[in-house]
Amino acid sequence: MAIQLHYTVRQDLELPIDGCENLFVEVKSNNVSGKKCIVGVIYRHPSPNSQAYQLAFTSLLEIMHSEKSTLNKR
Repeated sequence: MAIQLHYTVRQDLELPIDGCENLFVEVKSNNVSGKKCIVGVIYRHPSPNSQAYQLAFTSLLEIMHSEKSTLNKR
């Protein structure tokens, strides 16, 4: 069985932190529901600037939470 995934790279969710590499992808389901899922991976170099990372990550979570609330109302 061949599985095709429809996805979009979410550059708007990238963390703008030095020493941090990340990628976020929105995957859309192929079934009738058409549900979407965001999958992300983050690597943060173990540098002493963890406060900037925590602030950026918290902001990212807030954005993703607001999108989830918007998607659930449709």
